[in-house]
Amino acid sequence: MKGRYIKQLLSIVLIIISSVQLFSQDEQYGLWLNYQLDKKLKNWHFELESELRTVYYLQLIERGSIKLTSRYNFTKRLDLSAEYGLINVLDVKYDNYQIRHRFALELGYTLKFGDLKFGIKEKFRLTTKDESKRIDEDGTIDTYRLNPEITWVNGLNFEYNIPKSKISPFGQMSTYYTINDDENSGFENIRYKLGIDYKINKRSNANMYFLYNSHQESDDNYGKYILGFGFRQTLK
Repeated sequence: MKGRYIKQLLSIVLIIISSVQLFSQDEQYGLWLNYQLDKKLKNWHFELESELRTVYYLQLIERGSIKLTSRYNFTKRLDLSAEYGLINVLDVKYDNYQIRHRFALELGYTLKFGDLKFGIKEKFRLTTKDESKRIDEDGTIDTYRLNPEITWVNGLNFEYNIPKSKISPFGQMSTYYTINDDENSGFENIRYKLGIDYKINKRSNANMYFLYNSHQESDDNYGKYILGFGFRQTLK
């Protein structure tokens, strides 16, 4: 039964990708795929997530990443999480892939009104960048203007659990502000996300979403119009 649902999901994904590829011969269009594994232990919640991002839809891989998150719930509404991410990202200028290390702390607060849930998240993250492959024509290392890069991420999200249905619509708006950038005069990016989550069974969920970036978040992020697919499993 589980295999049948996965095959149906993959078929839908392939149909959608084939349809939108005809209109996406531009670097502003991308496809994001992610897989998440969850484990809960009393007040602790652990997540392991892998993600693949492309530009020109499936024509070029923009980045691949693995992220580990540990979250502690002080109450049903308030939680604190710590994250570490290993990112292999494409540097368009030098046409090679470079490593990023990303560390983050996030404070989350959730409100629930019946089947409707709202969340507020405040995150501070630090990203270090490997510059060893950025070799200029004269043999010197072309350093990044910001390394490390410190970013404040402010997120608002909602989720609606439709009664007697396996489908839950969700949405999110996030703002990105680079704290250690003296030339920064405002938000680097505002990101909007809207999608649906499908409950396959008690421990497996699939989701599909559309995401829009108002600007390029940083020099390692490409694509304004994103189509995303995800799969999440919860361990016993």
